[in-house]
Amino acid sequence: MATTPQQQTAERIIRHNKLRYLHCVDGGKIDELQELFLPSASFTFYERDGSVVNKFGLEWHFASGAAYYAFLQASVGAQPYQMIHMIDAGLFEHVSDDEVRVVWTLFYKSGPLDSLDKGHQDCGARLHETWKRVPGKDDWLLARMELRNIYARIVE
Repeated sequence: MATTPQQQTAERIIRHNKLRYLHCVDGGKIDELQELFLPSASFTFYERDGSVVNKFGLEWHFASGAAYYAFLQASVGAQPYQMIHMIDAGLFEHVSDDEVRVVWTLFYKSGPLDSLDKGHQDCGARLHETWKRVPGKDDWLLARMELRNIYARIVE
């Protein structure tokens, strides 16, 4: 299906912002993330069976950008961890001039810095996201993210 120049621009900006998001997470630059999502953004992570991820005594559903940011600061930003995320080009659905839904295929690897085997994981997931256009600007921010795990290999 053909896209308009405005839709192509939106897709380019969203892809760029998504890659910035992943680079920030991978590089532990958590403070830079807040400029990439709305304060009202929600984030939910699902296991393969459809249940919400529950790790470290915490259910991984965050109803606001502030709650998600606090979680990232306490986890990714505070622990000796290594990770890398890779996504595909994404499937875009232009809901309106101000809203775009995207489904990305995501592969990620992570593990503690002090171990070459124990605690490492290779995973694959689908990211279902909604992005909103910033009023009066040519920028797009994340409004909703759902990570749905499909594949996981974890070394205990």
